[in-house]
Amino acid sequence: MTTEDKTRLTIDLDASLCQRIQAVAARLGVSPSEYCRRILENAVVSDEPAALNYEEMVALVEKNNAWWKENFGDQVFPDSTPMFREMRGYPD
Repeated sequence: MTTEDKTRLTIDLDASLCQRIQAVAARLGVSPSEYCRRILENAVVSDEPAALNYEEMVALVEKNNAWWKENFGDQVFPDSTPMFREMRGYPD
């Protein structure tokens, strides 16, 4: 990211939060600004809604089905529920 690509955003923080951000950033070996940029980038990406329309979703399902058919054919796998229940210690 070049300086021409950046813009400034000012956020008022409690002093204790600012100190915690500085401490974590130091532990990670990055600046507090870089640490905050990473947090914000991850938050914005995870909050963005899926941008697929209906046709794109159908195409993805069809692509997945084709992949499944190519790799597994018509094979039907057994129900794994009992195995997971046993692994987790659930009663029968």
